[in-house]
Amino acid sequence: MNGSPQHLRRLVKNFAIGFATLIVLAGGVALAMLDKKAGADVILSALGVNLVASALFALIFSLIAGRIQDAILQQNFREGIDEIAEKVVDKIEQLNQLFLPDATYPAINPVPDDFGVRYNRDLTENLTRSSVCYFRGTSAWFVSMRLRESVHRPQTVRIAILDPGDEQALNRRVADRVARQPDRRGDALDDGRRSLVDEILMSVVALFDCRKSIPVEIVYDGDSSVHRYEIYSDALYLSWFHGPQSAESELPQSYRFGPESFIYKTLDLDFSRRFESSPKRYRFDGGVDDDFLPRHLTELTGVEVSTDKISALREGYAEQIKNFRHFLINTRKYNK
Repeated sequence: MNGSPQHLRRLVKNFAIGFATLIVLAGGVALAMLDKKAGADVILSALGVNLVASALFALIFSLIAGRIQDAILQQNFREGIDEIAEKVVDKIEQLNQLFLPDATYPAINPVPDDFGVRYNRDLTENLTRSSVCYFRGTSAWFVSMRLRESVHRPQTVRIAILDPGDEQALNRRVADRVARQPDRRGDALDDGRRSLVDEILMSVVALFDCRKSIPVEIVYDGDSSVHRYEIYSDALYLSWFHGPQSAESELPQSYRFGPESFIYKTLDLDFSRRFESSPKRYRFDGGVDDDFLPRHLTELTGVEVSTDKISALREGYAEQIKNFRHFLINTRKYNK
């Protein structure tokens, strides 16, 4: 049943017109029948006078009713447009939530006191509310420091990074970096690959060192992806390496999507499937001793990694990440 205001007004109007017409006709016939002496000429004369009166009444009524009818039509039109507009807005909001990001972040070249204030502030807020921390990208360079400096530790940490033993994937990633960053275009492929392997190994050592306070699950992937993403309980941060703003920038343009979005649901499921099917899946926790790490890195790279090498990797990471650590601390103080 249609219960719109327009339908209700039409129903009341039609009923009023029909009822009034019926009353007038019945009254007119009854009154005419009361006069037994009136002849045909008298009745015809009366009908003529009534027709003239009806014409005058119709003219006056049309002038008055026309304005009223116009007002009613305009009101009906406005209500119809408002109803359609409301439905369109609702649909757009649903599509926005499903496909569009709720925040965007420009690509930048970081300096010691700025690694993207708004991006890191928002991501840190999502981390403090999240029970999970999922990362997929090249090296998870910033992840361990974020976890150490966070006031909240997620229950589940899963990391998927580039396999340092997959030479083809490494070469593809190095080529992508050289294309994006002009200062690396003169580097030889072998130098770039060695630098990338060291970056990955430093990240693994840093994640391994978090194991006693934050158990970490990690897989090594041969897919040199064109994006990086981090998943939390209520947000997904997607970084697009090949985006138009990312050219010649070290940190690419990024987008944040809500948990009801298509991107969040798709990448979250994809990430889970990768973990389930990966043959190179490991867990770092309090039950894993220090002797495991040299064997683990040697197995990954196919080259013996000594304890001295691990110490050098640990020191190198601490030196290179210290500016980001200070930045996180200062950002947290500023937000307070």
